Amino acid sequence: MTKSAKKPRRRGRPSTYKPIYAQQILEFFGQPAAHDEIELWTTKGGTKIEKKKEVPNNFPTLERFACNLGVETSQLVSWARQHSDFRAALARAKSLQKDFLIQNCAKGLYNSHFGIFLASNVTDMRPAKQEIESSGSVSVKVVQYVDKGKK
Repeated sequence: MTKSAKKPRRRGRPSTYKPIYAQQILEFFGQPAAHDEIELWTTKGGTKIEKKKEVPNNFPTLERFACNLGVETSQLVSWARQHSDFRAALARAKSLQKDFLIQNCAKGLYNSHFGIFLASNVTDMRPAKQEIESSGSVSVKVVQYVDKGKK
């Protein structure tokens, strides 16, 4: 008689990953960068004026997506390591996030300093380094100011 081969046991907790998450992350990060809102104004004479204004949507983040699923951000990274479909979706989501930022910055919907900060910390974009060349010497004159009014 031969012994039947035993299946190896899986160790640890079962994965909470569901294949639908790959589609959901693309939908979450694929939202439009901005939307239009209508502002209503009333003049002193009682005339009503409608003005259309473009407003940025909430910036999509991995943190908010993970929170919506009820998991930690580190869990998303773990799923990306274990599931090729989620890894591809996560890479695409990061590209969508970068485009979202570029679109809203180009339209002037974000403060430029905030846009630079966000791009540096959330995407692979970094401010260009500026190198200054000098062909001569620099002299510094130190001046001390004295208040002559006080004795």
